[in-house]
Amino acid sequence: MSNDIAISVIIPLYNVEMYLHQCLDSIINQTLKDIEIICVNDGSTDDTLNILNEYQLKDPRIKVITRKNGGCGVARNTGMEIATGEFVIFPDGDDFYKLNMLERMYNRAKEDNSDIVRTGYYLYDDSTMKKITATLLAYDGKTQDSVISLKNEPLKLFKIGPPVACNKLIKREIFVKNNILFDSCKYRTDFSGFHTAMAVANKISIMNEAFAYYRASRVNNLTYNRFREIDNFLFDFYVMEKLKNNLIRLNLFKLYEKAFMCKCMALSKKIVDDRKKSLVRLVVSDYIYNIICKYKNENN
Repeated sequence: MSNDIAISVIIPLYNVEMYLHQCLDSIINQTLKDIEIICVNDGSTDDTLNILNEYQLKDPRIKVITRKNGGCGVARNTGMEIATGEFVIFPDGDDFYKLNMLERMYNRAKEDNSDIVRTGYYLYDDSTMKKITATLLAYDGKTQDSVISLKNEPLKLFKIGPPVACNKLIKREIFVKNNILFDSCKYRTDFSGFHTAMAVANKISIMNEAFAYYRASRVNNLTYNRFREIDNFLFDFYVMEKLKNNLIRLNLFKLYEKAFMCKCMALSKKIVDDRKKSLVRLVVSDYIYNIICKYKNENN
């Protein structure tokens, strides 16, 4: 089935007035013109909405949705509800792209007949306005262009590069047909959604080139400020529980169970005392909790 739009660019936005011009300029000026730009204003209290309205007047491809603040995951889900593109991609409002990024990724998806294309990205230092380093996607110990299927190598589920949102082009039907949603928690909102999509995909193309700029720090960064005084590690276990439920629902859990167990054991290293162990018990099932207990008993 053909689609009118090649790519839906879905951007969750919360108080990003300082960065929004750079973000939007990098998207509206992409060499691939066959895109729609869905901007979800997630209850911003700064000038974000006014900036969006200005850009919408200049570019009819921009669609603006305003909703009360619900977090990045909920904002992405809101954008997905109206997306029409063959593929979707999810930059944040403080990310920005090389101008040929979407064209290169889309062409690669078509060449390989892939469900997902992942690229490298630059860490960007907001204080110096310079890229720090390029983070490329290592697969199986090598950094190179690849076409893979995790269904054939299920142990690699958690081993294809760092889990950022801005560098993944994904067929929209992967989300729609499999009812994949992003989580409503405030941290690690993309983890279960993206890993479920990768688990479902028949082909994943990995491009050993950096196109996106991902800010290493910013004043309103959710990870480092809004939740710095609570136990962030709990979200790691919460989203693992969400991922488990997704894989079970899609009859994929047995295939990826060993990789899942290894990831849970690695996360168990964050549980350093009985207080944290009791907190984790509140957000996970018996299955994950028993893995944690077994790992702790064997390594004490």
